Amino acid sequence: MKKKMTLLPTLLILMSLLFSACSGLLPLKDEPAAGKFGPSYSAKEHQVRTFDVLWKNLEETYIYYDSANVNWDELHGKYVDEINAGISAEAFTSLLEELETELPQGSFAYESRPERIENDLANASNPSSFEGIGAIVGFEEQDTPHLVILKVIDGSPAEAAGLQAHDSIYAIDGKPTSVEEGLGATSRIRGPAGSTVTLDVRSPSKPERSVKVKRGKIDSSTKLEASNIAGTDYGYLLFPPYEYQGLDQDVLSSLQNLATNRKLKGLILDLRIAGSSPQWPLDTLLTMFQNGTIGDFYNRN
Repeated sequence: MKKKMTLLPTLLILMSLLFSACSGLLPLKDEPAAGKFGPSYSAKEHQVRTFDVLWKNLEETYIYYDSANVNWDELHGKYVDEINAGISAEAFTSLLEELETELPQGSFAYESRPERIENDLANASNPSSFEGIGAIVGFEEQDTPHLVILKVIDGSPAEAAGLQAHDSIYAIDGKPTSVEEGLGATSRIRGPAGSTVTLDVRSPSKPERSVKVKRGKIDSSTKLEASNIAGTDYGYLLFPPYEYQGLDQDVLSSLQNLATNRKLKGLILDLRIAGSSPQWPLDTLLTMFQNGTIGDFYNRN
């Protein structure tokens, strides 16, 4: 069965990205090199690329693609013609929202980037304190649908139960995870402090096991983690689930430490557990490099 998805405006959630630098960090007293970084697109080109990705996702993963009474070629042509005619950003958002009315009711939802950020921040009004097991997870549908633990918070119930990053969760309280549920399965893991949840877990190269975790109150002050990849001249930065005051300065200090007595060949920015934030410091980060070039972007797939 194909996956039912909630499609976001850019449709690609970037979980990690590789940033290659042709030379080391600039001394603080120097001015950053002028110039643009990465590809530039016109508003129309951006809309075309966004819609192309959206449509590809519909064709490949929309659960009702084969059964819905929709003339897909005609619908595609209609939207492409409107975009090619030239429309504003607001009109483009309205156009994608209109797509909801073209498909079976309740089967498709569109959320603009500002709406997504607002909702994320509203759902995480106090991100440093919550109740649960203290594990940050992603979802993988191959070969059997399962959650993948990306990070375990220090001192959390998940850590006490022996859960680790890269462990896979296949069932929660006896009920398997599914493609249709996706990341929504995390709602079954969360719960009030003092209650318990039983997880069917498999660690890499090990047999599946049952793990009972007593939920607790999580006080997470997770911050940026930085290290050199052993045996290489590549740096690695793991960004926390939520932005905090001083993140920009921590990025700068970490880069200075990573480049001490070595010339960095590249830098991996791991965003797999990072939440949405209007203050993501990528633009600032790019100014720290001389002749820097963006390498490759990798999403979770």
